[in-house]
Amino acid sequence: MQKVQGQPQRNEMYVWYVDANDTDQRIWQTLNGGASWTHISDSGITNCGDVFGGCGTAQGNYNLTLAAVPDGSATDLYAGAVNLYECRMNVIFPTCNGAATNTFINLTHVYGCSDIARVHPDQHAIDFLVANGTALMYFANDGGVYRALEAYSGLLTGTCGFSNQVDSLNATLGPMTQFVSISESASDPNLIFGATQDNGAPATAFSESSGAWANVNGGDDGFAAINPMNENEWFLATPPDSFSGVNLF
Repeated sequence: MQKVQGQPQRNEMYVWYVDANDTDQRIWQTLNGGASWTHISDSGITNCGDVFGGCGTAQGNYNLTLAAVPDGSATDLYAGAVNLYECRMNVIFPTCNGAATNTFINLTHVYGCSDIARVHPDQHAIDFLVANGTALMYFANDGGVYRALEAYSGLLTGTCGFSNQVDSLNATLGPMTQFVSISESASDPNLIFGATQDNGAPATAFSESSGAWANVNGGDDGFAAINPMNENEWFLATPPDSFSGVNLF
């Protein structure tokens, strides 16, 4: 998968891609319409500080995105994979080869210290509006839509214990969950059990009265079924992997 992003106020274009095995093929920049390309250092993405599963381009064929945001004479380059990253490029550090915010920092630490931003993993899209000296940004991922009202001053840290100013819009936007499958009781229309991409296996016994849903399993889930002869017996299949093989619960 590859992602191409232009910087709207300058003659800049960025490309990020992975190979068939999700191996990072790096981020590249052109300032002359593609005649030549320069490698942008993404060492801060490869070594992002998360202990389990968040660094690099894992699932890069599924979640990969870029946004180049004008910031005065600099360009703030946002890269989304499992985590969301930012690098501020300027004339002194034009290839994210500096320190502090002049290299890619991990804004979300989804599998580390997720309290830094409380943003769901697996980034898919970024959009922004720069006006009156502020940068309004939106981030879309497996968990829904998130917003930063002032990215220039509110998205500055990759250090656990500090926080970035990101708002979740999912409480007011309505349901944003991607269901893979859903099953209903043969005798009780209120009882529904489903499986979702990356957001567990939700169930409710109050579907006709807008009652609450509860997750009965976490993570990636595939197919859900309620036994038509016994509504208390539920089945759930989760994606196979190299460690556990086929998973049926």
